[in-house]
Amino acid sequence: MDRSLIGIDVRMWNHSGIGRYLRELIGALSALGDDHRYSFLGAGRDRAQIRHFFPNAGFKESSASIYSPREQKELFDFSKTVNLLHVPHFNAPLFCSSKLIVTVHDLIYLKEARFSGFFAGKLYAQALFRGIQANADAVIAVSDFTRKDLLKSFPKLEGKVTVIHESASANFRQHANPLVLRAARERFGLFSPFVLFVGSFKAHKNLPVLLDAFEGIQKKSGAKYELVLAGKKDPKEKKLLRRLQSMPRVRCLENLGDTSLFELYHLAEALVLPSLWEGFGLPVLEAMSCGTPVLCSDRSSLPEVAGDAALLFDPERADHLEELLTQTLQDSRLRQKLSSKGLERASHFSWEKAAQETLNLYEKVLSP
Repeated sequence: MDRSLIGIDVRMWNHSGIGRYLRELIGALSALGDDHRYSFLGAGRDRAQIRHFFPNAGFKESSASIYSPREQKELFDFSKTVNLLHVPHFNAPLFCSSKLIVTVHDLIYLKEARFSGFFAGKLYAQALFRGIQANADAVIAVSDFTRKDLLKSFPKLEGKVTVIHESASANFRQHANPLVLRAARERFGLFSPFVLFVGSFKAHKNLPVLLDAFEGIQKKSGAKYELVLAGKKDPKEKKLLRRLQSMPRVRCLENLGDTSLFELYHLAEALVLPSLWEGFGLPVLEAMSCGTPVLCSDRSSLPEVAGDAALLFDPERADHLEELLTQTLQDSRLRQKLSSKGLERASHFSWEKAAQETLNLYEKVLSP
């Protein structure tokens, strides 16, 4: 068996966060044109898309649900066919026959009781992380924040964790055609200046603080602005969803592709990301790549990603966000400054760099 056969778990190819990571990484790895052979474990419906990047790669079809006991058997069986297995999430195999690399995006379900979900799920996640500590040859953390967080809980991983930053997709680095943007504004019906949020409506995204700040601005500006929330609603957040129904100048847009998000970034006065917890925070770099001013929380990985190119605020103080957002909306020179600094900041991140660093780690783990 060729010792350079690398297996990648792509079962979450069509998910939002992990799926984005997989799609961008696989595309960038294919562009490197390295000499390694690849094999993929994924859903049959995704075979053609993956073969587009690696036409000669092996592909094993998976039918197991994510986080199910059956996925453990599938991952173990797949590991017996490759020399190195890369799993893009913490649902890594507890038993592995090959070398193992795991990407960890965040530890939110272990570290924050407010966002950890079901108790049984938390126990399963703890078992999986203990398995990573015992079995992984290397771990990729998508931010230094995640690396430090991981080592606090699993200190035996010291020396095994490598930080490899994500990046905005090339889809957000294109030139914006004014005629296309004008058509998009009409299609969305967004004729007033608006503030944009991109992400799910889950509890850790902290949308109530953004809504409080926006209501404060509305009262003082005479309903001049709109707020656009682009992301997937969470049915568990019933109180939030009821509140949104009572706010006429708040628009919720779901199931948007990159083209629509690109247009919204360019049309928005600013992006606001009030999250209490982010493993990385891709919308920050997506917005910056489009030249959109960014205001984001000063928690978790967001200051690391944003650098000095965004306005940072305390995500538990709506008055702090209201003050900074009002200043941004009223000061065109500030918006231009943030736009310029954001474009420069985003240029430091790329999927090409991430893919090369990932390949370097593959080769390090595979070396005798």
